[in-house]
Amino acid sequence: MLIFSGIFKNAELNPEKICMTFNKKNITYGELVKNIDEKALFLAGKYEPASKIIIKK
Repeated sequence: MLIFSGIFKNAELNPEKICMTFNKKNITYGELVKNIDEKALFLAGKYEPASKIIIKK
């Protein structure tokens, strides 16, 4: 199983379970997957499939 598969499976089974703590903020599996989906949708609309991109803060 790939890491992201486990994250999505946990989000499906336990969306309110805490996945991680970042900067003293708890992030649930559901929140993490929602954030991943939002970023993926944005990138899919902006770039062609198989494009190489760099994500920086």
